[in-house]
Formats: sequence, C-alpha cells, structure tokens
Amino acid sequence: IKPVDFPKFSKAVAEVVMNRLQDPRRRFGSTICGVVLQRGQFFNVNAYHPQRRDARWGAAVEIARQVREDMQEGDHNEVTNGGLFFRN
Repeated sequence: IKPVDFPKFSKAVAEVVMNRLQDPRRRFGSTICGVVLQRGQFFNVNAYHPQRRDARWGAAVEIARQVREDMQEGDHNEVTNGGLFFRN
C-alpha cells in the first residue's frame, strides 16, 4: 500500500467539493455543506469528530480554504481536472 500524499489528497477532496458546488446542473447542492452532507457521497461527516488541535486538521482546513479562494478567483491549478467524483 502506498502512503497517502496528505496535502494532495486533501486538495483533491476540496476540489471535488468545489467542482460539485459549481456544477451548472446543481446536482450536488448549492452550498459547501450541502455538497459534503449529500447522502452517500462522502464519509459520514456527522459521525466524524476529528481532533481539532491535530496538525493534520489544521493543514486540511488551510488547504480547503486556499482551494476555495483560488477557485473563486479563477486562479487555481487543479489536480482533479474538473472532476465531480472522487475515488481513492
């Protein structure tokens, strides 16, 4: 099993969420929470209680914020190439 490239993995997840949010057919939700909480699309976020003081949590939040800002400004180099689905 290959080790996970955590920053790249987190960036890919954030991109898929933003790509779904920007989907013109609005199949996935109209807010970030709506996209993430859509049944059967991601893990059960309501059952997940990460340690907020963990360095990985802080890194994931920062990556998600940066991806959101960059994509909203149109200044983002995507690793998912506009993908709407994620499979690891």
